[in-house]
Amino acid sequence: MRRHKLWHYGLVMDALTLGASQRTVAVVDAEVFGQVFSGMVTTNDEGRVVGANGRSDMPFTGDAIDRLEPRLSASSLTLLRLAWRDRRLLLG
Repeated sequence: MRRHKLWHYGLVMDALTLGASQRTVAVVDAEVFGQVFSGMVTTNDEGRVVGANGRSDMPFTGDAIDRLEPRLSASSLTLLRLAWRDRRLLLG
């Protein structure tokens, strides 16, 4: 039984800061996700966790990715679009 799997999409260098970051996608089974994140807070110093129509989650859909576009860096947006493209492989 697969519990979680990590996919590595690449290393990104930020042109302005020369900082490197890994671009990865994690796929976590629902049971494990519930155990790990069930106690997640709804607010923190950065703000309140919200999704569409007041949801506290964000569905993994093409529309959701498009709505996030203004808030994400180009490399993060690209990672999400690649994961959406590869969703059948990732969810295997």
